[in-house]
Amino acid sequence: PAPPVITLSRLKTIEDKLPPSKFLRIHRSFIVAIPKIDSFSKNAVQIGKTNLSVGDLYKETFMEMMGMKD
Repeated sequence: PAPPVITLSRLKTIEDKLPPSKFLRIHRSFIVAIPKIDSFSKNAVQIGKTNLSVGDLYKETFMEMMGMKD
């Protein structure tokens, strides 16, 4: 697996530079590459053996992007 990216930039700055069709902010600490998502629920994303929580602030947008919105 790829090593984590370590930077002094704010995650918002990085998020703004990434294409929104390929990357999604799911938590105040996590941005994920949508094609790398192996499975998901409304509360978590699995990428390989790593489970990441979906933060409350990002759930609605995440569910819309993943086609889970009513």
